[in-house]
Amino acid sequence: MRAFILAGGLGTRLHPPTYYIPKSLILISGRPIIEYIIEHLRGHSISEVVLCTTRAYSRDFKHYLANRDLGVRITYSIGSRRLETSGRLLAAKRYADDTFIVYYGDILTRLDLTDMIRFHRRKGAIATIALNAATPIDKGLACLDSDGRVTLFREKPVLEGFLVNMGLYVFEPAVIDYCRPERDIAAHTIPEMIDAGLPVFGYVVRQPFYDIGTFKSLEEVKKVFERER
Repeated sequence: MRAFILAGGLGTRLHPPTYYIPKSLILISGRPIIEYIIEHLRGHSISEVVLCTTRAYSRDFKHYLANRDLGVRITYSIGSRRLETSGRLLAAKRYADDTFIVYYGDILTRLDLTDMIRFHRRKGAIATIALNAATPIDKGLACLDSDGRVTLFREKPVLEGFLVNMGLYVFEPAVIDYCRPERDIAAHTIPEMIDAGLPVFGYVVRQPFYDIGTFKSLEEVKKVFERER
């Protein structure tokens, strides 16, 4: 099975480092994010990775990965810097000839991919979304009554009852029919498939995942990984 790693975003919230390298090459405990992702995929029998990126970023990835044997075959799909996530997938459509995984290049998780793939096939899904049921938020929340009196106050609660998109999917090739260059997978492609009545399912987990999108989240992830060393 192939996995498509989306690694073409500009990473504007992590400037200035991402002026010079793609976000997936930022180091955590001495290793780049991309290595953790590929290691996770390899551990679930993924034998080929399609790295969906830009021409400039592809040079960075090739330079870094050239002398490393990560146990998978790596293919590069090159697209414009302006492409959204759906567009990156569309640019790589020639590789989407069977069930495949889509993995955002700025997340880290230990989700059981093998079980997620089994779930996807058992449901006969066109798309399965990894959803987290225990995501904490970094703000305090409050509820008021009609008089303005505080009836509930929680500091940085876990979002119980809400499911958070983890940026990890199992897709069938037919998903490509709903991809457009200027569109986003989460904002456009998946909602369109749901509206069309297609079988889109959610695979729910509670273990933590890490979205390395800001300096704050990056530092938090570094602390977690340092503790686990």
